[in-house]
Amino acid sequence: MRLRHPVFFFGLVLGCATPALADFSSAMTAYEQKQFDVAYAEFRRLAELGDAPSQRNLAVMYARGEHVDKSPVDAWAWADLAAEQDTEHAPKLRDVFATKLDEASMKRARELANELQSKFGQQAITAHLLPVVADRQADCTVSGDSPAQPVRTKAPRYPMAAAQAGVTGYACLNFYIDVKGRPQRARVYESGIRELTKRDSDSRLFRSLFEKSSLAAVKDWEFLLPANEQLREMQARYCLDYRLDEGNSGAIAAIDPKKTKAKLTELTPLAEAGDGKAQYELANVIKTELITGQKRQKELDQYSEKLFLQSAINGDSRGQYKLASKLLTGDRCEKDTSKGIFWLTVSAQQGNADSAWLLAQKLDIGGDVAQQKEKSLKWLKVAADGGHKRAQLQYALALLEQGSENAAEARSYLPPFTDTDDIALLEAYARLSALSGGFDSAVKYQEQVVSIATELEFALPAREQALAAYRKKALPSTAGL
Repeated sequence: MRLRHPVFFFGLVLGCATPALADFSSAMTAYEQKQFDVAYAEFRRLAELGDAPSQRNLAVMYARGEHVDKSPVDAWAWADLAAEQDTEHAPKLRDVFATKLDEASMKRARELANELQSKFGQQAITAHLLPVVADRQADCTVSGDSPAQPVRTKAPRYPMAAAQAGVTGYACLNFYIDVKGRPQRARVYESGIRELTKRDSDSRLFRSLFEKSSLAAVKDWEFLLPANEQLREMQARYCLDYRLDEGNSGAIAAIDPKKTKAKLTELTPLAEAGDGKAQYELANVIKTELITGQKRQKELDQYSEKLFLQSAINGDSRGQYKLASKLLTGDRCEKDTSKGIFWLTVSAQQGNADSAWLLAQKLDIGGDVAQQKEKSLKWLKVAADGGHKRAQLQYALALLEQGSENAAEARSYLPPFTDTDDIALLEAYARLSALSGGFDSAVKYQEQVVSIATELEFALPAREQALAAYRKKALPSTAGL
């Protein structure tokens, strides 16, 4: 979708034709308050990321000499760069600035424009930061907190009683993925119904039917393997949605028409104006709340993916995390670790817990990036403090490895223990119990750990060593967690 923006002749332009990394509106606010140093810094950062309105605004600031020395040469060059994308407004500005240049100055302006183009033109930006679109699927996953991605499926059986009653619903499962990509130890962690015409007591029956059908279906599915063994030890999540067949209908419906319409009405104009948060949320509404048949699904998928990309470049940390994940796994683009790490870092620096967690994993494992254990722990804490459940478990384990003096802090990051087969939570409580002298409990928890690790072919030696130590009422020399 191409956006149009008002232009004030020889004044700053509003809007955002291409998304930009920082907050364009904050730069405009700074400019309006005559905080030209702040405005220049923000516009420059956005301009270098290919944002045409910011490039035009830099041109105006150079023409006026705001925070910078007045320079018609720089003004013309930045306007020329903006004209690569903005073929309506930027050329007019460029023509105005050209009247201020003699032949020698114009030569310098063209040389500077060529230099800017080589660094910040669309081809350069795409090469250094944006994904190269490719007709391919991701070949791995990078986060067990995201829905698992199936590569071989079989449609679940729609419960007959639910279909006859016109009931729709969903069931969400968590499970481990074995070395063949098959789900193991699947459990339902959430289920629900969306339409119910009978008495309320029937809701429990229909939820149970959706749960049983989901568990039966996924046991024979095959999922993408996590990018490395450490990630495979995390429980994956996947939700099955039960909707009455829309077939090949071209119609678009909504799960909750009234609420969805209100969201679309609110978010669409903001997204079209370049608001990254609105772009992400609009894409999410399209992906999760609209129902359509096959005729329109591809169209909606393409539009939502475009919005997700725009939200990332326009500063939304959730979109940046999604973009990083695509680049790291090759999901409909060429895999590119350096680009993925760039977007992951930008997102983590904004406090995004998912990005901080994934960045911590990459820095801890090393391989395709330099291993940096100290930085990994730093980002792990950022993610834990941001509420990332897996990060909280891992950070608690890291603290417990350092000794009993950190037990109280570690406990503050752990959820209450419940019946679970989450291997990280079991390991944490085993270690915590042992540090407080509760070796019988430590043995019980660690036996479950070893059992799960054996079944799913996770790393065993350090875990068996810890179990042997607990049985002797001693702490292992290394927790191996």
